[in-house]
Amino acid sequence: MPEIIPNWHPVFVHFTIALYVVATALYALGQIARGRNWAGVVIVAARINLWTGAALSILTVIAGINAFFTVAHDASQTMFMIDHRRWAIATAVIWWFIAVLEAGRAAQGKKAHLVVALGLVAAIGPLAVTGWKGAELVYRNGIGIVATLGSVPR
Repeated sequence: MPEIIPNWHPVFVHFTIALYVVATALYALGQIARGRNWAGVVIVAARINLWTGAALSILTVIAGINAFFTVAHDASQTMFMIDHRRWAIATAVIWWFIAVLEAGRAAQGKKAHLVVALGLVAAIGPLAVTGWKGAELVYRNGIGIVATLGSVPR
């Protein structure tokens, strides 16, 4: 696997977030469009995005843990990394729970349910907080930034 500086976490995390947001939007659309002939297809797409996001988030968490131990940071930055890690793991568990629940419902041939849609919408909150905290690590605390002299045009 090619080396990405500082590591693979930023690559995986952005795809994971996008898949979860799209899954939520599609699931909500499927609920709004209930009774229309195309609503079922939208729910299938929502479920595929949810399950793909859940699978990819496993790699995201692994890469994040790797980043915690390999990306250069000092003692004052460690507390911010720990806070982000706690939010990330809790958020991943929430999304994994919903994905497994919805996989079980799909395997039983059950249709989309409003409670699942509301759960997905609610799960966007911790996802947004986790993303915010990750952005703060990079853009406010400078963690994972590799600066090279002359790399930015003036």
